[in-house]
Amino acid sequence: MIWTLVLNSENEEVVPKAVSFLIKTYLCLDEGLAENATEIQQDLIEKCMNILRNKNSDTQIVKRVLFILKSIIKESEKRGTGGVHPHNAILKGELLDRIIIKNNTMQKSQNLVVGVYTSATVWEFVSEVSKMLWLTPKHVEFRLPNNKVIDESMNGMVLSQLGFKQGDVITARKVTVDEDIPTGQFLEKGVFTPKARAIFEEWWDVYKEEGTEDFTPNSAVRFIKGCTHEDVGPEDSRIEGLFKIYDREKTGKMTKDHFMEFFRSACADKLERVLENLKCHNIRADMQKIYKVKEESELSKEHMPRFTMSANQAHFDTLMDVLDQRQEAQADAWDLIRMLATNEEMYREVLTLKQVKDAETGLINWQKFFNNSSVYKQIYNFEIIEAFMNEN
Repeated sequence: MIWTLVLNSENEEVVPKAVSFLIKTYLCLDEGLAENATEIQQDLIEKCMNILRNKNSDTQIVKRVLFILKSIIKESEKRGTGGVHPHNAILKGELLDRIIIKNNTMQKSQNLVVGVYTSATVWEFVSEVSKMLWLTPKHVEFRLPNNKVIDESMNGMVLSQLGFKQGDVITARKVTVDEDIPTGQFLEKGVFTPKARAIFEEWWDVYKEEGTEDFTPNSAVRFIKGCTHEDVGPEDSRIEGLFKIYDREKTGKMTKDHFMEFFRSACADKLERVLENLKCHNIRADMQKIYKVKEESELSKEHMPRFTMSANQAHFDTLMDVLDQRQEAQADAWDLIRMLATNEEMYREVLTLKQVKDAETGLINWQKFFNNSSVYKQIYNFEIIEAFMNEN
C-alpha cells in the first residue's frame, strides 16, 4: 500500500511524507531488530535498484525511486556521516579563512573566526564548531546569513551547496535538548566524589578573582550572569546571603574551602539547583561535559548508504545506466551519483587509463578517453583527475 502511494500518487505534496513514512518503516526499528538494521536497510536499497532496472518503470517512478534513495542517505546521516565524503567533495574547493561565528550560546561569549574549505561537509563544519563552543551539534542551532537554519538533513551536503562565502556571519545559539540522562553521584558519605570535586574545583579556578585565591561578591556576580544571564550587582540579596553564611572571617571574600563547602551543601540539599548550574556550563547531569560526548552515526563507514551504493558496483552501474538511458531523469540521477562516495572502480580505471589503453602496446588512445559518449561520465572522470593532481 505505502509503495503504491509513493510511486503512483498524483499529488506531489503527498510524496515526501509518504517517502518519509516508508523509510521509517525500514530504518526506525524495534530494539529486537536493531542488530539487523544494516541488512534491512540494504533490502530497501536493493528493492529500489530493482525498480530502476525494470525497463517498464516510467519516468515518474524512476524519479520517485531516486528521491527515495536520496532520502535514505539523508535519514541515515542525521547523527553524522560516518566519515563518508560525497563525490562532490572530491575537489578541495575554495579556502574561506574568515567565517565568523557569532557566539550566542552563552552571555558575553566571544565570537569565533574559523577557516574552512567549501568542499567540507556540513557535518564536519557543525561538529568542529560545536566542539569549539563546548557543545555537540544537536545542542547548537546554526543560522546562515540568509536566516536559514542548518538542519540534520543537510549533514552530508558540502558547504558550497549552502552558499558559504568569505566573511559570512553564522549565528550559533544553544538549544535545549530533552535527554534522559541519569543523575550522577555527587556525594559519597558526605564527601565529593572525584568527578564532582573536579567540576567544582574547575569552577573555582574560573570564577575566583584573577591572580588571587579569593572569591568575592564580584566573582559571584559573574557566576550568576553566566548561569542565568541576569544583570545583577554585588548587592544582590542572594550574594549577600551567600557571604553572610560562608564569609566567616567577614573579609568580603570566600576561600576555596568555603566555596567547596557551599557546593557540598548544595549537592546535599539543593541538587536540582546544582543540576541547573551544570546545564548552564554545558555539563550533563551525569557530570559529562557535553562536547566530550561522542555524537556520531550508529553505522560504520562501510554500512552508510552513501558508501554502500557506490561500493556495490551493480548498484552504481544501475545509477549510471539511468543517467545514460533516462534523459528525463538525468538531473536527478546525476544529483544522487554526486551525493555518493566516489566509485572506487571508476577511480582506479581513470587513474590507470584502463579503458583507453591498448592491451598489447600499452599505448593510450586519448581520443577515446576524451570522446566518452556520456558528458556526465566525462565530468566525473575529469573531477577524479583534477582531484588526483591537486593531491599530488
